[in-house]
Amino acid sequence: MQRYFTDQKLKTGDVVQLDATIAKHAIKVLRQDIGDRFELVDPMHHAYLAIIQQSSPLQVAIDEDITKKVELPLAVEVVCGVSKGDKSEWIVQKATELGADKIGFFNAQWGTARWPAERVVKKIARLQEIAKNAAEQSHRNQVPDVTMYAKLNQVDIRFVQSDVFENISGSFDIIVSNPPYISENDKDEVGVNVLASEPKMALFADEEGLAIYRQIIEEADKYLTPRGKLYFEIGYKQGMDLKKLLSLHFPDKRVRVLKDQFGQDRMVVMDDEK
Repeated sequence: MQRYFTDQKLKTGDVVQLDATIAKHAIKVLRQDIGDRFELVDPMHHAYLAIIQQSSPLQVAIDEDITKKVELPLAVEVVCGVSKGDKSEWIVQKATELGADKIGFFNAQWGTARWPAERVVKKIARLQEIAKNAAEQSHRNQVPDVTMYAKLNQVDIRFVQSDVFENISGSFDIIVSNPPYISENDKDEVGVNVLASEPKMALFADEEGLAIYRQIIEEADKYLTPRGKLYFEIGYKQGMDLKKLLSLHFPDKRVRVLKDQFGQDRMVVMDDEK
């Protein structure tokens, strides 16, 4: 079912008039009519079923609250240097679909692309619209904020090339990992475009895809602070296996398998709350 975002605060029983943008898409593009339904999300991130009462101007009756818990359990911001062509649009679309709360861009010192100051407002407005469309398509309850950073102040970012923890030192509050996790037995499920564009070592792992997870988990206690947390992206078949592995090595920690907006297992979280 189509989903739209509105700036109006909603409650069941309301009859509201919606803006021209929603009206154009619902009536002209989808050809909806009186009695047809779509989903409407308000600024409080509540989703409602809306029933068309009048088509011009578009008025809807707000029916039941259909809000589901689809957002990530923590706020995630994606920050990246600006890029050439339409890559920034692709980044915003995919970051929104994956659940990012905020998406930031900056002109990198050594980057090959730059956004002139006079283009930033128009560019960000365009990307914000893409984020809204992607949030509607993926049935999220909120639209991520897209912004442009003049500079990355007070942020210490270091890139270290390492085979898991081989070149890593220190203790960390959070470790996030999206390692190669596809089993060779599941190769047929991988898109042809992915196989053509990604090196094999970036996709596949031994032990039914669990080998690198196991390596990280077995060494993680040396690199996590006492209340440290682990976040793993996973394949949709791996939730319970990874939960068992984490519970074995961290019996005093809480381990959860979280689903994505499509209802598939997508993340395993280990934190300090039983």
